[in-house]
Amino acid sequence: VLVFVGLVGFTQGCALFFQPPAVEIVGVEVISLGLSSGTAEVALEITNEGGRQMNIRGFLYEIEVKGPDGGANWATLAEGFYDQALLIPGGEIQKVRVPVPFEYAALGDALRSLLASGEVPYRLKGEVWLGGDSAGLQFPFRHQGVLKP
Repeated sequence: VLVFVGLVGFTQGCALFFQPPAVEIVGVEVISLGLSSGTAEVALEITNEGGRQMNIRGFLYEIEVKGPDGGANWATLAEGFYDQALLIPGGEIQKVRVPVPFEYAALGDALRSLLASGEVPYRLKGEVWLGGDSAGLQFPFRHQGVLKP
């Protein structure tokens, strides 16, 4: 029991010194369109705010857009898992281009917001998966902003 308590205390102590990465959308470009769906390339900036190299094995994401009414209504635009490994040195920023498939039906709120105000409020949330192939940690991230064409 003492060993277990010691291990839990040690891992909690290490977590206090670990800085999870910051993830932010910095651009969106449509790269293909079909009859009912398309693919956008979402440019993300991932910032390693800690001093040590970060081994990212992928991340789970969800992109939501705010409806044109300005209320609390958010609609899911896209969600998925990006499974490309990244190594980000401490204190550095790396840009990543993520292909994001979408359905035209999901674009309704985004298009109405764009037509009404010339911008699209969004929020990005998910988990960054750190570590090796068989073991690792997941850290949640959240970012909110506005996309302007």
